[in-house]
Amino acid sequence: MKTATDRLQSSWNTWDMHAHVIPEEVLASTALREFKMSIDGQVLSLPGDRVIYSNLLDGKWISYQREGLADRLVVSLPPALLRYDLQGDMARQWTELVNAGVERIAQIYNGYLALAYLPMHEVELTLSEIDKRSQSPWAGFVIGTTIGDKHLDDSKLDVIFEALNERHSFLFVHPLKSQDRRLDRYYLQNLLGNPYETGLSMASLILSGKVSRYPQIRFCFSHAGGVTPQILGRWQQGYETRRPGLERLSESPQQAAKRLYVDTVAHNERALELAIEVFGEDHILPGTDSPFPMGESLVKSLHGLPEQQRDTILLNNFPNLLV
Repeated sequence: MKTATDRLQSSWNTWDMHAHVIPEEVLASTALREFKMSIDGQVLSLPGDRVIYSNLLDGKWISYQREGLADRLVVSLPPALLRYDLQGDMARQWTELVNAGVERIAQIYNGYLALAYLPMHEVELTLSEIDKRSQSPWAGFVIGTTIGDKHLDDSKLDVIFEALNERHSFLFVHPLKSQDRRLDRYYLQNLLGNPYETGLSMASLILSGKVSRYPQIRFCFSHAGGVTPQILGRWQQGYETRRPGLERLSESPQQAAKRLYVDTVAHNERALELAIEVFGEDHILPGTDSPFPMGESLVKSLHGLPEQQRDTILLNNFPNLLV
């Protein structure tokens, strides 16, 4: 009888919904000039961020035979390319460039689906993208944990969430670079900033009541929900003791969290087990964060789980969202 690991390394329909690509169109000389980017060796520099791009180009890094990689991927832009700094026509051109490129990749590579970038700071453009990108090969959308200086509970985003809720959309929320300069040393922007930014984003949606207000949006947060599984009990205590600024909601923080999805990139067996306890095993989606060095193979992240849980996470949870 095949184990879950055997299935991961065979032709079974195992999934990885957290994988990044950069369309080659982004690196064209005209695009570099137009969107204030530059290349130095293998580094793509953008306003306020940079990314080593060589392994991300057009999904060429993928090998279905590599241990720990699934045979069906859901690809999206790396966070540095979620360009909330671009305005007006520049935002429109960038959105068309990157989404057309990601769509092309998904159509070329067998087994790929894609997440479309939503320029949330441009409301009308975002609504247009939701209409345009809601059919195959699109599996949903990707946004950052913050939109410029706005958190996701900002009322200006409500019309977007209403449209996503109406379509029962899958929405992947990925952390962006923190604005906290204390994190500039020791790679803390990633090691601490990413899980913190994810937790802050989840808190803004849960404690504002928006998770409950838009129940048909399948919100998914990267890196196993960041710090949220560890501190959700603290949010619950604050809610129950009516701490200042916390309103009465239709669902408590712990109840609302059960509506959310997270990926498996926890880097720790006990952390993943806690995420399963907090969100439920049917709300854990397989992801690797490939091809970044901070990614984690599915074989490694899931090896300590019971066989039934591994099967549920690897084979069932993500396709169930597509129904």
